[in-house]
Amino acid sequence: MCQGKLCEDLGYTAVSPAAEAVLQGNYEYEEDMDEFTHELLDECARIRAKISRNSVNSLITRETWQRKWRGAKEGTSSSESGMHFGQYKAEAELDLNSHFHAMKISLVLKHGITLKRWARGLSVMLEKMFGCKLVEKLRVILLMEAEFNFANKQVYGFEILNNVRKYGFMPEEIYSEKNRMAEDGSLAKVLFYDLVRQLRIAAGLGSVDAGNCYDSIAHAIASMMFQAFGVNKDSVQAILVAIEEMLFFLRTAFGDSKQSAGTRIRIKT
Repeated sequence: MCQGKLCEDLGYTAVSPAAEAVLQGNYEYEEDMDEFTHELLDECARIRAKISRNSVNSLITRETWQRKWRGAKEGTSSSESGMHFGQYKAEAELDLNSHFHAMKISLVLKHGITLKRWARGLSVMLEKMFGCKLVEKLRVILLMEAEFNFANKQVYGFEILNNVRKYGFMPEEIYSEKNRMAEDGSLAKVLFYDLVRQLRIAAGLGSVDAGNCYDSIAHAIASMMFQAFGVNKDSVQAILVAIEEMLFFLRTAFGDSKQSAGTRIRIKT
């Protein structure tokens, strides 16, 4: 996905005609194509065949905006632009202000616009060990814009999951119900592994926290999966271009390895 002809055809955000051909099942792969990548892309095409194109709702309503910020727990978390949680929480009590913010985000997602301030962040040094301020013991994170994180979580963490459940691609997580414990989730993993081993099928479980570490995912394959599950191209473009510009800034400032004084830079919500 990140090298060779496939990378050139798909591009960084994978919103090209070649990406659409992959999702339609019409793309002509090279003979030496990696079989697992090929299988993964074929699965995206099978998912697209079952899920309606652009079926994920990227329209942010005033009610959705107000519900999110009225329930936000952080009170002082800030952004590079100065638009912090406290301001959004206060404005959530005003219908006109909330409608303005919701409309602005909706236009960005609908037309694939990337706001320049979305590609900037606020660097923060956190202690790995309480009371220890040695440079090698500090963790550097980058706080991105508050509404950028909101848009990601709303579209890719709420709307897309609703779509996935609607089309029967993911069962309800019984261990996330009220009064369930961590042991229920662990038992579900053990049962999954037992079934996979007995049925002798290729399967696995992975813990992927892309919402909290944007630089640790292959954005092209993420885009393909988003589109397969019904997210429109413009919404994908708006989000991934902002991340691309942010990563370019990090590479320029700290080098390709994104290392600074032995501490890895993490792009964190």
